[in-house]
Amino acid sequence: MRVRRMGLVLALLFIAVTVAACGGKKQADSSSAAVDPVEIVVELGSPEYEFVFVPDVLELKVNQPVRLVLRNMGAHEHDLAIPDFNVQSPRVQPGQEYVLEFTPNKTGTFPFECTVAGHAAAGMVGTVVVTQ
Repeated sequence: MRVRRMGLVLALLFIAVTVAACGGKKQADSSSAAVDPVEIVVELGSPEYEFVFVPDVLELKVNQPVRLVLRNMGAHEHDLAIPDFNVQSPRVQPGQEYVLEFTPNKTGTFPFECTVAGHAAAGMVGTVVVTQ
């Protein structure tokens, strides 16, 4: 009888350890899942005014991947640079689109601009606000 009871205890212990191990693994998998990027369309220039970003303020969350869809609505080529995050798009031609992806890794307020000669001076600038 004692041997039978000991076998039952060992079997139950084995089952408990197996269930606990499987449960822990599932939990780890769900927490390590990739976060989908937030998509924001940014218009470069407009028919009304060439040297503008719409919107010119980007509100982001720290460590949240971002997908900026840059659409050149103007008559000249434009780009977008966020130096504090080492982000720089190529020049986007009128009527064209470019997707720029990055993840802000710090909170604060940071400038962005068009780096084509004279465009920032003409007002093609904006602000990135990154919060918790």
